[in-house]
Amino acid sequence: MTTLITNIQQLKLDFIQQNIEFKKQLEQCQIKFDEFEKYKQSIENRLDNQDTHIQRLQNQIKRQIEEEEEEEEFEEEFEEEEEEDEEEKDEKEDKDDVSNLCFV
Repeated sequence: MTTLITNIQQLKLDFIQQNIEFKKQLEQCQIKFDEFEKYKQSIENRLDNQDTHIQRLQNQIKRQIEEEEEEEEFEEEFEEEEEEDEEEKDEKEDKDDVSNLCFV
């Protein structure tokens, strides 16, 4: 009977010791998991920041392209107006030349 009691006590001690070891391992796993979660959150934050930065750059590029297109349109309109002015000037000079010829 004492052997049985001794064995039970030993099993109980082994169980307690294993339980302590298991709790230590569980604690270490929880620490590693928490570290991983922090690392994961850090990566997600960086990705979000990069996405935001990319969106800003895309918007900036889009605005620059729009500004360049507007500038090109303005230049084209200006050139057309200059051409029209030049044509009008030439026509006026031609009329003046014809007028001068008629009065001579």
